[in-house]
Amino acid sequence: MERVDWDQIVKKLLHWQWAVAAMFAAVGIGVWLIFHKSLPPLVPLFYSRPWGEEQLVNPLWLWLPLGVALTTTVIITLVVRKLKLDQVLAAMLVAAGTVSETILLLAVLRIILLVT
Repeated sequence: MERVDWDQIVKKLLHWQWAVAAMFAAVGIGVWLIFHKSLPPLVPLFYSRPWGEEQLVNPLWLWLPLGVALTTTVIITLVVRKLKLDQVLAAMLVAAGTVSETILLLAVLRIILLVT
């Protein structure tokens, strides 16, 4: 049975995570430049709150998911590189971070498409 080189897998996943973060930043900036004038004064961001005014925020708050995604990327990278975790756990951590960043990107795009 072949041994899996988890160190290489973690390196590739970290590369993918940073690629997704860069794409998220580029898409966020691009969408902001294209749609910022057509956005209404309030946009829905907090879907977990009750229906109505509690969900609405200023469009500048749409930068919050971008900040969360980039912060997540940096923290996961630092944790994986500094703590010398078990490589399987590190791979799962990086993969989960990449998936969460993708979900945040899709949520921002959904909000933009909903209100424009």
